[in-house]
Order: sequence, then structure tokens, then C-alpha cells
Amino acid sequence: MERYLRSRLLGSRIAIVAVSSHLLFGSQVQPGPASKDKSPNAHASCYDVATEKLVGSHTSRSSVLVSPDGSFRAYAESDAVASGLANRPECSNTSRLFVAGRDSRKFQTVLSVEPSPKSLGNGIDLVDWSPKGHRLLLAQGTWQYGSDVGGTRVRI
Repeated sequence: MERYLRSRLLGSRIAIVAVSSHLLFGSQVQPGPASKDKSPNAHASCYDVATEKLVGSHTSRSSVLVSPDGSFRAYAESDAVASGLANRPECSNTSRLFVAGRDSRKFQTVLSVEPSPKSLGNGIDLVDWSPKGHRLLLAQGTWQYGSDVGGTRVRI
């Protein structure tokens, strides 16, 4: 058990260092002109940020992040769906990560994050590709609407 906890702690430290390094030193890949308009994050909400009122369903799509050698491309998308039903939660998210490989122009869904009763909200932040371009670092956020419950999970 102690060995397991030490390995989990080490893994968490590595993930924190990776994300911190990216934030401190920036991306390895300079964004193209089209990505200046979009964020590397896909976070959608059914609520207006300023008024915190329910405004309806919304979709958010991140910019496309290209691997250093140009072989792979990825983007994330989040759908926030307002139910409009009294016995259902007002808003819940489904977020997806799409990747296109070197031999394909078509993006494929490689990760789908569904809402759960404890975390109705979720989103995906694209962090960066590995130097060789075969791994993608991302942050998967989860939260519960109307509370301060939430967290971030680093994934490769």
C-alpha cells in the first residue's frame, strides 16, 4: 500500500511539474493565425457569467493544437445542455477530445467525459503535445454547478 501511495504521489508531482512548465515556458508549437481567435479550452455553460442566470444550452470548441512535426492535430469540444425539466438538473456537460492522425484528415473521438450526479459540469483544456508529438497533455476539469465542488485531472 505504501509503495502504491508513493507511486501515485510521484505521478501527481510529475503532472504538476508538466503543467507548471507549460504555463511558465509556453507552448512548444506556435499557434497558427486561425487559433488566435479561439482558446485552447473547451468549457461551456448554460449560465450567463455576469448574471448567473440560466440562459440555455451552449457549445464551446477549442482551437486546434498541432503536434511539433505537424503529424497530429487535436481539439476539444464541450456541450452544456439545459434540460428545462423540473425533475432534472438545469445544466449538464459532455466534453470530447478529437484527434486526427498523420494518415487521416478526419478527426476521431478519443475521449468522452460524461456528466455524473456529483459532477454535472466538465471541460477539457489542451496543454501541449510532447516534443516527439505522439502524446498530448490535457487537463480535464469537473465541477458541480451551484457549488464550489470541483477539480482538475491531468491526463496524457
